[in-house]
Amino acid sequence: MLNLDSCICPYVVDSLRRLLLREGVTSALIDLDRDVGTIGRQPDGANWLVGIRYPHGSRTAIHRMKLNNACYSQRGNFERRLMINGEHFGQAFSPADGYPIPGPLSVAVAAPQALEACAAATVARFRAEQEALDWLSALNLPWLSIDRSRGCHGPLARSAGLSSAR
Repeated sequence: MLNLDSCICPYVVDSLRRLLLREGVTSALIDLDRDVGTIGRQPDGANWLVGIRYPHGSRTAIHRMKLNNACYSQRGNFERRLMINGEHFGQAFSPADGYPIPGPLSVAVAAPQALEACAAATVARFRAEQEALDWLSALNLPWLSIDRSRGCHGPLARSAGLSSAR
């Protein structure tokens, strides 16, 4: 079964960005839950900021990422993880056997287009943890991955001082 729900929102973000740019808009923030796109900076010249929450403790943003003329997509939810035999799993299941994939609980990626960010985050979520980290690193995009122990990895985690040693 192919679930198109996860690619519709980033497609809409990209489509709206193209339409607004064609109409001459120079400042905009398009926010569709886990998919965000921006045009330029805020009207007063300030950066567009996207908050990223740490999976331990407070529900507030612990890192704000500048997102000017770029897009952001987050897939997976570390708060809605499954516990099986004492192990944490995300809600990504193997099509081969139906079991949860022992991959990242959540992945966030920034990219020039929302669909690109979404695709990168989605593919990483369907890989084992170390394989996902290696694959994301090779993309040369800003990203953050939350592993099954709720540790943070990636350039966005490092810039916020959240990196877990691995």
